[in-house]
Amino acid sequence: MERLIATRRSHPEVIVAANEAAVRESLNALPGDAWSMKAHAEKYVIPQAGTFTTLKRMAAILAAALDEGRARGPMHQHAFLFHAYRVIEGAATSVEHDLSYAWPLLGIPDPGGRPRPGLAPVEAAGLAAYHRDRVALEAAQAAGGKSRGKGKGGEEGEWHDQGAAGGERRARAKAQAAAAAANRGAEKGGGKGAPGGP
Repeated sequence: MERLIATRRSHPEVIVAANEAAVRESLNALPGDAWSMKAHAEKYVIPQAGTFTTLKRMAAILAAALDEGRARGPMHQHAFLFHAYRVIEGAATSVEHDLSYAWPLLGIPDPGGRPRPGLAPVEAAGLAAYHRDRVALEAAQAAGGKSRGKGKGGEEGEWHDQGAAGGERRARAKAQAAAAAANRGAEKGGGKGAPGGP
């Protein structure tokens, strides 16, 4: 083990060449054929991880980092690894310890999360920040127990419970109000059917 570590530190090119050759061989890639660590991870590593989502995600991150280094050089690889570190840091410091909130920063598919089709990376990152902030706010409200807002009679300044259940009630009420407003708009704009319909 010590010799392998010493070789990695003194002659990293030996480790890189040996591992790249092993990956190319496992993918049956002939000289000149395109190959990637991502393809190797998706074919041999991620399926073997079973229900261990963290293992799947770590394999995806490491494969993407290796591919970034091969394709764009060590500086790009270093930048990708910093983003990967920030994603893990964000999960470790968040209330729910969930990697999926900051995962869009990596720009790679999340093997352990739900796909979010139709979102550009910057949109997905904004959505992740929104969810992270919402969870933190709800946790702070639950920890505080009570906060100032509108009471039962709608009067400003009354004290009432705004824990998780209160947040869910408010979210449902907002969704119902939005649906009612959309229905009113549909009735005014087109009569029957959905907005823009016949």
